[in-house]
Amino acid sequence: MQRVLYIASLVGLFLIITLCVSCSSSQSSSSYVSERVEDLKKRTAPTDASVTETEGIASKGQSVSARWEFDTSQTRRDYLDWVTHRLQPSYVLESSAESRLVFGKHLDGDYESVKIAVAPTKESLHVIVTYVIFPD
Repeated sequence: MQRVLYIASLVGLFLIITLCVSCSSSQSSSSYVSERVEDLKKRTAPTDASVTETEGIASKGQSVSARWEFDTSQTRRDYLDWVTHRLQPSYVLESSAESRLVFGKHLDGDYESVKIAVAPTKESLHVIVTYVIFPD
């Protein structure tokens, strides 16, 4: 009987430790994504940017994403050059078009993507930035 109680206690202790490790791992990955998003917001929005919309961090399957939009007085070409210099060499420019850039990087078994789309308006340049991270 003592042996059964001993084994049951060990199993219970194991489950508690597993739960704690799982929670802290989840919190640290959530914290990592939050830090990445805040860093990218600073690196992609010029000082004159006026935020028009921000979507919080959202999980879908194994991926996590965030999106933010803002207006800037910079021209399309000036902004795209500026943001390219701000993101490189941390991110690799994977594709570019007249109004869109896609940066990416592989890190610790994950792939991070930063997509930037721009559209001139009458008074400014509207920028949409989408960040996605998912396992490689």
